[in-house]
Amino acid sequence: MCEGAPAPHSQFTPARGMPSQAEQEVMFAASPDSHAFQHWRDRTGLMLTQARHLISSETKYITTLPRDSTVSAHWQLIVNATAQQLIPPGVVHAWKLIFSCDTPLLHPYLVQRMSESMLAAAGLDPRGTPWKDRKVLLLIGRRTVVYTTALSATGTIMMNASPYLSSCCSEEGKESD
Repeated sequence: MCEGAPAPHSQFTPARGMPSQAEQEVMFAASPDSHAFQHWRDRTGLMLTQARHLISSETKYITTLPRDSTVSAHWQLIVNATAQQLIPPGVVHAWKLIFSCDTPLLHPYLVQRMSESMLAAAGLDPRGTPWKDRKVLLLIGRRTVVYTTALSATGTIMMNASPYLSSCCSEEGKESD
């Protein structure tokens, strides 16, 4: 999973005389606060998605154990991992180690693949709701935007707004529901 310059692997050293209780295949999938949903989704979920082609149903994962059912459910949806497959950080002997030397934070492709995997695992169509069946929500503000600094904008200017506004107004020119 490494691209570009090699990552430092000094903390992962080959064992001399592998113990009999060594794991066959382990993926390092820990990140700071990965027991909490948002951090798990942003980091661990993307690592799992990136490594999906390298892992099997027997892979075990070095990670912070989930503290709530949401994170546990997502482990099952993305890689169908059980609690027995999650190993807390510590000394682990493994014949094969999978780790990501660089997983981008919120990469569009990985987020899309993660969403598709979870939807398929939940028995839903991974393509989601067809565009023609989706509701459209248009937010329009009337304030003039005054940019004195990047943080002081008070609204948004909508360029070429008339085609959008005409569909939001009734025939009398009044706002519709």
